[in-house]
Amino acid sequence: MTGELAAMSGARLSVGAVREGWYCIDNRGGNGADLTIDLECFPYPLPDSCAVQAFAGHVVNRINPARWGFVLFMNELWRLLVPNGELMIVSYYGTNSRYAADPAACNAISEQSFYYFDPAHKSGLWQVYQPQPWQILSLSWAADGNLEAVLGKR
Repeated sequence: MTGELAAMSGARLSVGAVREGWYCIDNRGGNGADLTIDLECFPYPLPDSCAVQAFAGHVVNRINPARWGFVLFMNELWRLLVPNGELMIVSYYGTNSRYAADPAACNAISEQSFYYFDPAHKSGLWQVYQPQPWQILSLSWAADGNLEAVLGKR
């Protein structure tokens, strides 16, 4: 399976959601994913720089932030993307009612969460953990709904 992704030119990687025309990885088997793996065990059995684009739909809220889990997840997606590759994340905003109702949610995300990943952001929060460098390309949210972030691999 990993050979399929390595052989694809301009692969698009979907993490945690099955999407038509994308190489899909998920931690739940039987849902049509191309590769079933534990999304919190790194590294994934995929080659470096194998994707031009990645999508993580409603999965980051389920990545345990303990022991650097979310930072490691973001670093792993950085590894899998080509230089200047893009990552789109869609998640519940913070601790809204949809987040609170999801029995698997453990990682509350807000717009400020992404400031920790962009070394050029004026907040200076990247200096706290110094993960792999991303650039925030767009960020939108509704406190009672979803957050959408598009990040570029620096």
